[in-house]
Amino acid sequence: MTQHDIPSLSATGDVARKILALFYFSGMILALIDYGGNSPLNIAVMALLYFSIILAVLLIAPPPSATRSALWLASLILMMLLAWVFLQSSVLPNRMFANLVWNDALTVLPLVAKRTISVTPGDDMPAFIKIALSFAVFMSGLLLFPSERSATKALRMMAIGGGVIACLSILQFSLLPKTLLLAEKKFYRDSLTGVFINRNTAATFFGLIGILLATFFWRSAAQIRLTHFLNAIEDSRRISSDQKKQLIQCMSYAILTLITIIALALTKSRAGSASGFAGLLLLVVFITLRKTPRTQSLGKRSRLARLALAATVSAVILFVFVGISTRALLRAEVFGFDDARFCLMPGILDLIRDNLPFGSGPSSFGSIFPSYRDGQCGLTGWVDKAHNVYAEGILGLGVLFPMILVAGVGALLRSFVICIRYRRQYRFAGEAGLAIMLMVCVHSIVDFSVQISGFAMALAAVLAPLITISLRPPGASEKSPAGEGASDPASSASNRRR
Repeated sequence: MTQHDIPSLSATGDVARKILALFYFSGMILALIDYGGNSPLNIAVMALLYFSIILAVLLIAPPPSATRSALWLASLILMMLLAWVFLQSSVLPNRMFANLVWNDALTVLPLVAKRTISVTPGDDMPAFIKIALSFAVFMSGLLLFPSERSATKALRMMAIGGGVIACLSILQFSLLPKTLLLAEKKFYRDSLTGVFINRNTAATFFGLIGILLATFFWRSAAQIRLTHFLNAIEDSRRISSDQKKQLIQCMSYAILTLITIIALALTKSRAGSASGFAGLLLLVVFITLRKTPRTQSLGKRSRLARLALAATVSAVILFVFVGISTRALLRAEVFGFDDARFCLMPGILDLIRDNLPFGSGPSSFGSIFPSYRDGQCGLTGWVDKAHNVYAEGILGLGVLFPMILVAGVGALLRSFVICIRYRRQYRFAGEAGLAIMLMVCVHSIVDFSVQISGFAMALAAVLAPLITISLRPPGASEKSPAGEGASDPASSASNRRR
């Protein structure tokens, strides 16, 4: 056997990456068709799968230098969470920092009382695995898609896949409104919930996919030179195959974007529709105000024209959105702020205050909240979520939650801003990233979509390639997945903008 008969390490690594990417997307699909992947068994299997992918990719090649800081920060936050949850669920000497609820438990069940910081110490590690799953998806995405090309391809696959889910969801909602996938639909029968049980989670998912599809539609439309088509039609010339391909691609993205926005409206989620519209509107503002070499040379006149275009497009989107969101708007008009979640919030705030600074455990809300529930808010139903990610995070993790929230979200926002400032061809990643962050952060004030594993995995899978594109140095070679060179585009002002 000659040396040429032996496959190169890079070729073997590429094949291994493709196989791992297949497992990566397969796991995402399995989680989604399991009604959001929120079952303990699904979470455990998915966590094992994605952490195994991380280990396998690291055995193939070192982590990309461009995203190494993001990998280290995610790992640090995950280790801090693990240490904190372990502290909360451990019995400390002399009942140190023990939750006050154990004082009452000791009088009734002295042998059972754990005397821990957490109220639900037996459920804390499963809750940590649920959180760790999203980190595993994010980190494995950073490792699997280390270049602009691979990251863009991954985003395109997720956008198209999400658009297909929107199409199938509308078909099932229209033809079989009492079914959810292969089972009977028990909740929200008047609303489209996609593959999820809750319409609010479905709304956030379709908002996420809508922003991605709108981004690719705009990128595809920008590559089409309308004058070429018009000249070809006028001169009775045939359109080239490349031009046909561009036109078909652009029309496909446009149709999928419209279908996804319709699916978002059919969820009838007030907060989900509003936050999704806010994200799309921010994306439109970014796109229409974007500078190009041609418009930049026109100076002030161009700026006014782009402002007028942004206002016009925003008005059109608002008109279309209002037209297809009639039922969601009707719910908002009828109920307004007369919602149980707002009535329950004072009790939640009292609960948080009584459990600071160490928190009551990441899975404790459903167990500890009933004693704080105001009877005037109604006694029907079991409230197992705070409908506010920030409030429940502070309750469960105490002072650690705002620290890791500021560190994680701050790092994401900084990366997207860097992308917008220093990239040209790939600045769409920063724009889409900021639009997605606006949608998710706003919706998390009144709902718990990010606490549903299926959506959290989809969000992490989208953010990973966006971060890869944002942090790769401008002008870095596509042949260098590790992105050797400056690790931070902000320090590479001398590099060619790309």
